[in-house]
Amino acid sequence: MCSPLSRRNCPNCRAPGLYNLYLGSSFNGDRLNRLYASNVNESLFIDLIAPLFEAFAQQRECGESFGDFLIRSQQLDCERDNTPLNNNPADAHPIALQPH
Repeated sequence: MCSPLSRRNCPNCRAPGLYNLYLGSSFNGDRLNRLYASNVNESLFIDLIAPLFEAFAQQRECGESFGDFLIRSQQLDCERDNTPLNNNPADAHPIALQPH
């Protein structure tokens, strides 16, 4: 926990109790998440995510991840978001991280 004096410079303490909700990443890391809602409190966070989880539970395809479902079902507003779903070139391969 930050002290009151250090909170001004702490990136985790700028808006206590408010969160940015990022959704839509792929399980294997070839698609990054995107901002779904910003500066939401815990109550609004639950209100926003609960219907998405309900739809996922009812409409997901076998083996489909949550991020893939959100893209396929167009739950994310990709038309307003100008960032590409995947910035990687077509021949790019995920990096395999080696344990230390």
